[in-house]
Amino acid sequence: MQPAFVIHTGDVTHVSKMTEFDDARTILSRLRAPLLAIPGEHDVIGAQGLPRFAAAFGRRDAAGRGWSSWDQGGIHFVALINVGEGETMGVLGSEQLAWLEKDLAARTADTPIVIFGHVPLFAVAPEWGWTTADGTKAIALLRRFSSATVLNGHIHQIVEHQDGAIRFATARATAFPQAAPGTPGAKPGPLAVAPGSLLGVLGYRTVEVAAGASWQDISLAQG
Repeated sequence: MQPAFVIHTGDVTHVSKMTEFDDARTILSRLRAPLLAIPGEHDVIGAQGLPRFAAAFGRRDAAGRGWSSWDQGGIHFVALINVGEGETMGVLGSEQLAWLEKDLAARTADTPIVIFGHVPLFAVAPEWGWTTADGTKAIALLRRFSSATVLNGHIHQIVEHQDGAIRFATARATAFPQAAPGTPGAKPGPLAVAPGSLLGVLGYRTVEVAAGASWQDISLAQG
């Protein structure tokens, strides 16, 4: 079944090099569905990171700041930006939160809401930077909706969480598996896996949204 669109939730590149953006754009141009992309922290390294990302992946935009929203098939989609360098990493910021509040206020409580971001909004592992410092403010804005789904990347593995009617899910990456939080002696960063098992811990996600959202996580070993 042809998807309505494909979204890449960030870290399209590793170190924001122009050649990496060019290679990624070439590979992703083979998709037969519309592509949306939001940056991860690896896409915004240095002064040229974000401009290169924007040039490679044109996107819906809110006043030139990157975050955006759109309505499609009776569903309200929102793409947030919570990455940067230094103190802006894992932060939405007051301007984006004010925009989000205004954006969601225009939707009725029974409108299905789907939020995309790079870093998880909820606290997966704050000690590893796997959280959004002001994510609780965004989550509070979602509480009045009967169906809200928040989908993120960043941690390269599947973690699900529920807060009332709000469902959160992170996803596998297509490269660089990472250890699970709480694993003794583990730290964030690329994880060595047993020979022959790499494709089983990498993958992508398909999502179907009607009144609510359902998804299937597919490893690269499967497909």
